[in-house]
Amino acid sequence: MIGAISLLVIVIGGCLAISNPAIFVLYYGITASSTDAYGIASFLSTGFGQYSFVMQLLLILAFLVSIYNSRFMEKKMFITVGSYFLMCLWMAIVIFQKSFSTEMFYIGTLNVWIEQMSPIYLIILMLNRKRTDIKRLFELYVVIHVLFAFMVIYLPLAGVNIFSVIKSSNYLNDNTSLYDAGVAGFSNFTQLFSDKYAFNQLAYFHNSNDTGFFGGVGIVVGMSNFVNSENKKHKVLWGILIFCAIALWFNSGMKGPIVGIAAGLVLFWYINKKDTLSFFFKIWILLFLILMALYGSDLINVIFENIFSRTSTLGNSILTRVQKREAGYKFILENPIWGSGASFDGLLSRKIDPHELPLRFAVLFGIPAGFMSLVLYYLVPISSFVNKVKNSLAGKYQCVLLMICIAVSLTNNYTDVVLFFFTLYVACFDEEKMLSAA
Repeated sequence: MIGAISLLVIVIGGCLAISNPAIFVLYYGITASSTDAYGIASFLSTGFGQYSFVMQLLLILAFLVSIYNSRFMEKKMFITVGSYFLMCLWMAIVIFQKSFSTEMFYIGTLNVWIEQMSPIYLIILMLNRKRTDIKRLFELYVVIHVLFAFMVIYLPLAGVNIFSVIKSSNYLNDNTSLYDAGVAGFSNFTQLFSDKYAFNQLAYFHNSNDTGFFGGVGIVVGMSNFVNSENKKHKVLWGILIFCAIALWFNSGMKGPIVGIAAGLVLFWYINKKDTLSFFFKIWILLFLILMALYGSDLINVIFENIFSRTSTLGNSILTRVQKREAGYKFILENPIWGSGASFDGLLSRKIDPHELPLRFAVLFGIPAGFMSLVLYYLVPISSFVNKVKNSLAGKYQCVLLMICIAVSLTNNYTDVVLFFFTLYVACFDEEKMLSAA
């Protein structure tokens, strides 16, 4: 039975990959992503052992179809897409180099890393922007995951265990004691402020940070549509989404999205006031935004510590990150070109686990990949965002989503990869008119 379901999901995925690659990205993020849908993908793999591998191949097929359908793209888009493709190509070269040196052909490893860390999703969304409303697709993606994850976490409290088979804790081989410690409710949610592992709910995600990431983005999507909707019934529905998203966040406590929301509101204020601000004041605001992205999570830790007597301290938090960062720098100097060859073997035991995305790329794929990630995940999107600001296409929604992406990518190793690229696209590359950009 499970095998038949797995094969049906694959067949539907194949049809979508060919007919509408952008919708396939949504479909993949719900059924096969090893971060956004870890438990679901693991469950379906029990019915068909090569399920994840085949779905990864379909992801590459969707990429190739998108390239073919957009083969006459304008020059600017060609350069942008080409730049992101070069990063995918470099990742493949590093992995093949490692496979040749160990006399093994790592096609499975290539698929995994293309799926987990490459910008393949962003490329597909860019190339299908004229055929599909990506912003609506993004919001549908968030709604589906928030509501589904809420049910996975809370239905068992009512004795309904229909979704227990897809809980990620069923498929973890280690550290299971760190997760699913409890469920946040009206009577105990404040425990999160004194113990960040009070709940640590996985739902069906890769880790509990993913739960918080969807919670934070769900709050933004829900609030934006709640405010802009003129239909009372729709307001009620968006209100339900906000409630579920807040619940998800409390079951995780991931601070990146909250930091991003706060920094995004400051950025929006800055954009609207920049013409009346002095140059000196502008520099201080931009510096504040950078520090918020880098150390906002630590600042929240300090606030929680002082109010709720937390045992963790800012000093320990910063020290841990500095140690991981320094270990990463040392490893990169020892392996500047190929990095670890996309392997974690021996890294964690040496405390090499940088959470900043460019540094993580440099450790895994060498300095070229670290540099490309810095340019393609930050400078290019920010440049595109600046153009949106100049064309009055950036409102609170885009400002907050951009800062969430930056904060999450600088404070967490990797999490909800499909959601990350959906969010980055809508924040920086979507060309929707200002009417719905507020």
